Amino acid sequence: MAQRGMTQAALAAACDLNQGHLSRVLARKLKLAAKTEAALRAWLARTAEEVVTADADIRGIVERLASAPSERRMQIMQLLQIVEQLTR
Repeated sequence: MAQRGMTQAALAAACDLNQGHLSRVLARKLKLAAKTEAALRAWLARTAEEVVTADADIRGIVERLASAPSERRMQIMQLLQIVEQLTR
């Protein structure tokens, strides 16, 4: 959850669980039921798949950028600097 910047409410919604129930499970006040465990495992599997897909997408972008003409790479770097300044 922390790595994804998710709240308990968002995780509960993604797993089709009640946030209060998830909170008690995470605090170890309730035993982890098989249904809850299955929902959390499915969420983890989806999340891992998203990371792998994102990594592949990023590698593709880097490869295309490396093969682009130097003028185009410079334009992209300037654009990235502008975006970075806007997010400060």
